Amino acid sequence: MNTPTKKIDLPVSGLKVEMKDWITGSEAEYIDEALLEAIKVSPDMSRRSASLSNFDTSKMKEETHRSFEKFIISIFEDGKDTKTGAEILPIILDLPESDYELLKEEIKSRRVGKKKSPVETSGQ
Repeated sequence: MNTPTKKIDLPVSGLKVEMKDWITGSEAEYIDEALLEAIKVSPDMSRRSASLSNFDTSKMKEETHRSFEKFIISIFEDGKDTKTGAEILPIILDLPESDYELLKEEIKSRRVGKKKSPVETSGQ
């Protein structure tokens, strides 16, 4: 299935990022799995409740990285070089914080079905 994509200009670094407009259910499950693994649930049948413990905060970082992996298709540097696949995450992690946060917000808006961001450029 071909997912529509959008290109976004990052204001500080000047890089252009191509990202999916939406992801599949299996991709969403893969991303969400990281946070679900972060919580230990212990049922207490006598009280008809459960206790949550041992929240692993490193799983929040893993969930963010999985989101980048599933949404971002390519990064264009200098208008010609394209980075894809395993090359993408190290570039994202080295971005200025404002560009990094912008990408996180773009992904978040696509996960929850909000209206598209005004920073998207035409399909160049």
